[in-house]
Amino acid sequence: MKPVLVVIFSVFSIIFGFGSVGLQLAALILYTRISNFVVLGYDVVAHGIWCGFIYIGAGSQGLYSSYNQPKALFMTVVTAGVAVCGAIVAATLSGLVASSGFSYACDPYHYSSSCVPWLDLEWALMGVSILAGINNLILMYYANVARNSDKCRGRNHHIRSDSHSESPGPYIIHDRRHQQPQNVVTTDI
Repeated sequence: MKPVLVVIFSVFSIIFGFGSVGLQLAALILYTRISNFVVLGYDVVAHGIWCGFIYIGAGSQGLYSSYNQPKALFMTVVTAGVAVCGAIVAATLSGLVASSGFSYACDPYHYSSSCVPWLDLEWALMGVSILAGINNLILMYYANVARNSDKCRGRNHHIRSDSHSESPGPYIIHDRRHQQPQNVVTTDI
């Protein structure tokens, strides 16, 4: 399998990472203005920022592994798995904050420029986290498929060594193409 799909989903992971960091920074800036009126203050955890960096790391690892290196593709599977776990945490925390909202003391007359946009940013962060989780799940799948494809394995991946046979010397090369056919005797029963 060509790693084109790994590259595509890696680029999307990087885009979602930058989006997550940007949304969380904007939400934190607005949070500083209305922190007294927010019911759940999970924004101080900055889950969108650290998960965004995890998405960027998984996407960068996926771009690096597009050369079909089995160990790099395995690390892409691992980092995308960590990014999926981070996306679950980020979506949960931003969803909890957005669903709890802010108190009624944050009236539209005085704080409308901060309360409603902050809530919209939290919902948007939850959406980006869900999309990033789905994207990294797909990235995990395609990196694993690429890792197990024939293009990714070495030249001699089809040669298996039996545990009962002795290993040949260091300079002996077995070429099965030039072997003479063996006489096979079959009997009908």
